[in-house]
Amino acid sequence: MTKREVRAVAMALLAPESADIVYDIGAGTGSVSVELANLARRGRVFAVERLPAACELIYKNRDRFGVYNLNVVPGSAPDVLAALPPPARAFIGGSGGDIGGIIAALVGKNPAVRIVAAAICLETVGEVMDAFKAENLVNIDVVQVAASRGQRVGGKHLIRAENPIFLLAAGGPGDA
Repeated sequence: MTKREVRAVAMALLAPESADIVYDIGAGTGSVSVELANLARRGRVFAVERLPAACELIYKNRDRFGVYNLNVVPGSAPDVLAALPPPARAFIGGSGGDIGGIIAALVGKNPAVRIVAAAICLETVGEVMDAFKAENLVNIDVVQVAASRGQRVGGKHLIRAENPIFLLAAGGPGDA
């Protein structure tokens, strides 16, 4: 699950508007999808996920949080993206190893799409940057989020670090 601190920064970078069509690719548990559905209340959110068990969890979270503008799309990106309406915004939480193909498909559907991709590995940061450049995306922004949380141990509170994560954002021409 994407940690709440990372979700907060991702939402700020993505800046979805209330009527936007938004994709959450590699949606996992749907934590980002639920956040997006709350922000794009009059729009639609498409949670793309290839693992059936994860899709079931997204359905449960959709119902739990009452965000019925959230649509679960079983399958792998970029393959399943062709059947979806063009996105204004897209979050990539997982790519299944085809980040370049996913970014190319997003830009192909909407050249002005705003994309935010999460990366844990340095190699993925490079792959995302290469894909952004290959698609002539602009306003590239890279943020590293390193959060720590207090945890009660005995009678004291210790600070435990979460794994740092990179968020890379870019958009097509006309992206503000």
